[in-house]
Amino acid sequence: MAPRQDTGPIKPASTNLPFLKVQAIALAAVPGEVVRVDLEEEHGKDIYEFKILAASGRVIELEIDAGTGQILKQEAD
Repeated sequence: MAPRQDTGPIKPASTNLPFLKVQAIALAAVPGEVVRVDLEEEHGKDIYEFKILAASGRVIELEIDAGTGQILKQEAD
């Protein structure tokens, strides 16, 4: 029998929404083309940061809570 390996504390299963659902929320708020997506942890929550090239030609940055789908920030880059 192989020795047991301790991998640290057990983390709960992800409670994040499916990525495609979060992306749909982002594109509903800012129609355009997603040019970049990052997933970061802030204050113990997973946050998606989308950069969307809007029809106006401006890049809009959205931060969306991955667990709730709530838009936390929207600003022109």
